[in-house]
Amino acid sequence: MRHVPLPSALLIGAIAVLLTGCSRSPVAPEPSSMSPGASGAGALRGTRVGDTPGDVSGTPGATASLFFKVGDEATLKAGRFSLFLHKNALKADATITMFVRTPDATAVEFTVTPASANDFQVPAHITADFTDMPSLDLSTQSMFYWDGSAWEVPEVMWVDGSTRTVACDLHALADCKVDRVPKSKGNFTGM
Repeated sequence: MRHVPLPSALLIGAIAVLLTGCSRSPVAPEPSSMSPGASGAGALRGTRVGDTPGDVSGTPGATASLFFKVGDEATLKAGRFSLFLHKNALKADATITMFVRTPDATAVEFTVTPASANDFQVPAHITADFTDMPSLDLSTQSMFYWDGSAWEVPEVMWVDGSTRTVACDLHALADCKVDRVPKSKGNFTGM
């Protein structure tokens, strides 16, 4: 067996660390999926399902915000609400932000920047999870979205009593809420 002098071994070790330290980890996010100006450890963006959302501007609410490029697919979560975007949903790059006033809120606010990107090729899927409210009769509840002047029921909306979820699909994100179905027909205002 050949012995390598200590200085040579240290030099070889240092070169190995330097070279492997410069390579990209196989589990690191793709450079194209980083938000503009992000680099290195800051490449992960927003809140993913399973992460605990942080406070927004000192409020007790929960938020999730991600920069998406055309072709990105992701799930965002804020409070009881989840948003799933299919990889073919976006027509243009956009930042999508979800905000709930309290973690147990039954309403969520969406912001899409730029606003012109809020027109999806494949509908966004929004789900509200009510497993923490077993006494709530979901058969009396519906998902609503704000159309700018009134709360509307989405064309594609469903309630799943077995998973205790209320969900809808929207081609453009708007503020949503889960609320009791009004007895009167037609749309209604108020939150």
